[in-house]
Amino acid sequence: MNAILTGLGAFAVFALLHMALLRRGDALRSVSAIFALSMCVHVLAVAAEALLAVRPNYWSSAGVYWFLLMFWVYCYGTAYKSLSVRMLVRVSQEQPVAAQTLVADTAEGDFAERMNTLREMGLAEESGSRWRLTEAGAASAQRLKVVQRALGVCGSSLYGWEETKGPE
Repeated sequence: MNAILTGLGAFAVFALLHMALLRRGDALRSVSAIFALSMCVHVLAVAAEALLAVRPNYWSSAGVYWFLLMFWVYCYGTAYKSLSVRMLVRVSQEQPVAAQTLVADTAEGDFAERMNTLREMGLAEESGSRWRLTEAGAASAQRLKVVQRALGVCGSSLYGWEETKGPE
């Protein structure tokens, strides 16, 4: 029972700290910040359990903590970055909404941001209004295709739609 309480307590500490830190700025929204915070809380919870529990049960408390944390990250990611969620919220603000307005308000900024990130990483380059992969980008794409095939997600999408296939 102590292990469950330790896991729940550690998760409560993480959730409270994460919500408090989110109110301080955008830099704390990154995956690396969430990872660092989750590891710090985990280490502190393990130390507290080792010092305070009569019979520490690391795996049970860690299992509860990490399960809840993964649920939190999934919900946070959906609420923060999901295109579908942003579209739903946008349509709820003004009905009906023209498709062009919806795309402009929900997707164009993300597209530009992601393409700029690929350019900064040296994976893609822009020529006029067209994008092409660099040599490093093509190599990364090939590695990602191998991972997709290994995970069985090649040629499918989250919603079961056929994805458009580019040149092999």
